[in-house]
Amino acid sequence: QEFAPDFNHLPFTLGVAGRPGGEDFYVNLVDNTRNHGPGGQGPEPDPCFAEVVKGKDVLEKVHQKLTTGFLKEEDFVLIRRMLIKGEEKGT
Repeated sequence: QEFAPDFNHLPFTLGVAGRPGGEDFYVNLVDNTRNHGPGGQGPEPDPCFAEVVKGKDVLEKVHQKLTTGFLKEEDFVLIRRMLIKGEEKGT
């Protein structure tokens, strides 16, 4: 996995979950740079690859629904539409 210091785990950024979870991603709702950046949970930091620009209020509502902080099947939220646009950061 690759990590770039210009793409830290700041609020509303998307990170790639590492092993053993496979090809999953997560949305940082707080600054998780310490946990998922260099020197975090393992020898390889998780890369960040995107930033949420619209719908932050929806993510906050989904997060409020989680009572334990972890998803259970009854907490699953169906994402009906997601648009991922490619753009270089800083351009």
